Amino acid sequence: MRLTIVVGVQGGADLLPEWVRSIEGQRVEGVEVLLVWASGDEACASACRRVDSDWVRLVEGPRGALIPGLWSHGIVESDSERVAITVHHCEPGPHWVRGLLDADLSRHVGVGGPIAQAPGSDGVSWAVYLQRYAPFSPGAVGASPRPADEIAGDNALYRRDRLAAVPEAWSGGFWELDVHRRLRELGGTLGFDPALLVTHRNGYTPLGFSEQRLRHGFLFGAGRARRLRLVQRIGYRSLSPAIPFLFGRKVFARALAHGPARPHLLPALPWLLLFLCAWSLGEGLGANRPVRRAA
Repeated sequence: MRLTIVVGVQGGADLLPEWVRSIEGQRVEGVEVLLVWASGDEACASACRRVDSDWVRLVEGPRGALIPGLWSHGIVESDSERVAITVHHCEPGPHWVRGLLDADLSRHVGVGGPIAQAPGSDGVSWAVYLQRYAPFSPGAVGASPRPADEIAGDNALYRRDRLAAVPEAWSGGFWELDVHRRLRELGGTLGFDPALLVTHRNGYTPLGFSEQRLRHGFLFGAGRARRLRLVQRIGYRSLSPAIPFLFGRKVFARALAHGPARPHLLPALPWLLLFLCAWSLGEGLGANRPVRRAA
């Protein structure tokens, strides 16, 4: 296989048929699509099993896995030269698959694309977008391929041989910040390619996304604390009550800088505050979790 597209399917199962339709006309020989859901998630399992496409492979992931766990499980299940990861909340543009095959992985170990917001989105959807994707909007990415400091895992492509060199960074869950850090330590660089356009269509309920933010924040805080030296860890834990303000300031700054989002900030505000609090609570709890020592 030349390319495997690993799709984490979690929340908003009703979005999956449209995602499949958006990619069905982009078939290219040597490309496979893996739909990966968590064992026990019956809504997403049922939606995946109803997909009628011979270039889509269904993969049941670990019970209770978050999206990063679904991605890592899918990567293990594939053996292509190129591996793309995404979610079914991000609908591919008409030339997305071709863009994944043409993206320059001779210069970069990973290439990401822009994530636009669907027209007519409600306040909840804009709150999700502003917290997760505003730095990767088409306006922020630009109109020409260029180097990138960071790319979103929800729309990313990697060289398999480079991922195979750092299995410890993603085998327990593909948390892109950790993977990218490790790839850069080995001399790799990241890039943006505007041809890899996807459009965000939120499928989470406010409660469902809050739960996801809480769990993600917890694992982020626990992982960060584990990597820090003792003095740094003490400082991180002592500052954890300030996480909502520090994180909130960053999110609101980029929301105001993102022109198309400004008219939607007010209706998104209550949900954005809820999601920020959920993440901050999770990160604070994770940061203060006792650090286990290796045996």
